[in-house]
Amino acid sequence: MMQVEIINFVPKFISFYEAVRHEKEEEVIWQIWKERYGFAAVPPGEEGQIIARDMLRKAWPKYEADIEQIKRFDPEKIQMEKALEEVKRLLGCTILVPFNVYLFIGFFEGNPFAAPLKDGKAALAWPVEVEFSEILLRHELTHLVHNKMDSTIR
Repeated sequence: MMQVEIINFVPKFISFYEAVRHEKEEEVIWQIWKERYGFAAVPPGEEGQIIARDMLRKAWPKYEADIEQIKRFDPEKIQMEKALEEVKRLLGCTILVPFNVYLFIGFFEGNPFAAPLKDGKAALAWPVEVEFSEILLRHELTHLVHNKMDSTIR
């Protein structure tokens, strides 16, 4: 059984970016971001939207310099299953640890995170606009495995 499902938001981001790359009006950029992309590692609701808009405004000038790298991103290079199996082995975990990986373009904050989902799975949100780190990947996977092991003990 596959433990990792990858959801790649990078093509949606590229669609958004290409639609507004020459746009100067912040309101237009924000509206198209919400329509075509809309993924941000922020709290849900209106508060999160305010934070996302501010982060987009600050990150906007940086995307142009990195868009070609973002377009070349290859999710196959991130070996999630292999890394997960290594972490499970080190932690002595013998149970399945199903989770979704959300590959997204963030705001250059470089902060991947793990969180539980309502369906019993977990989520690993990974911003691809910053340099990939094997150490950070294993750190986040350790959170997922610990949480899953903890939930089976209770």
